[in-house]
This record gives sequence, C-alpha cells and structure tokens, in this order.
Amino acid sequence: MSVLDLKMRPLTVFDASDNAHREYYAEFVRRKTWGYCPVRFAVEGTNQTDLVTYIERCLVDYYTMKEFKVKNTLR
Repeated sequence: MSVLDLKMRPLTVFDASDNAHREYYAEFVRRKTWGYCPVRFAVEGTNQTDLVTYIERCLVDYYTMKEFKVKNTLR
C-alpha cells in the first residue's frame, strides 16, 4: 500500500441533511477548492457526473423540502 493510499481522505456520498457536509460545501464555495475538505464526495447514481451540480441539486431539494414540507421526488 502506498503512502498516497494511506493518506487518502475517506469517500462519502453528499448528504444535504448533514450539517458538516453543508459546511464543507460552503468552505469549497468560499475557497474555490476542495483542498481543505476532510472527505471526498462521491456522486450518487449513474446520471450525475459533475460533483458541484450534484451537490447544488441536493441542497435545492433539501431546502425546498424543508421550507415547503414536500416529499422528495426529484431523485
């Protein structure tokens, strides 16, 4: 196993309901880099390829459901 494998950040799927994940995204927006994020985000599903677009869509769904109390039917 290489040093890069040992130092690799854990892979996780973005969860908009997780406060830490939203903070990591906000940090990315401020700094314009994922370099300070302690995890690597994966894209869920096969029809999504752009990580930032996927996260933004998740956040729109999350805040829409939170504000209007609607069932998530977009994913």
